[in-house]
Amino acid sequence: GSAFHSSRMEAVLGELEEALKRVKLVAPQLPYVSNKTGKWITKEQASNPAYWVSHTRRAVRFADNAEQVL
Repeated sequence: GSAFHSSRMEAVLGELEEALKRVKLVAPQLPYVSNKTGKWITKEQASNPAYWVSHTRRAVRFADNAEQVL
C-alpha cells in the first residue's frame, strides 16, 4: 500500500477540492498544530479547501508539531 500523502493521491485532488467546497469549514474550537506547517492552525487555513487539498500531498511534520506543542 501507499501512504495517503503519496503521488497516488494526485488523480483525486480536484474531486477532493470540489467535495470540500460543499462542506462548511470553520475555525476549530480546540487549537491544534497543522501537520502541513508545524505551526498552530489558523482560522483561514482551517476554513480553506485549498489548504486541505495541498495538505494531502505534503509530508507530515510530526517533529515540528511535537516541538510546537512542547
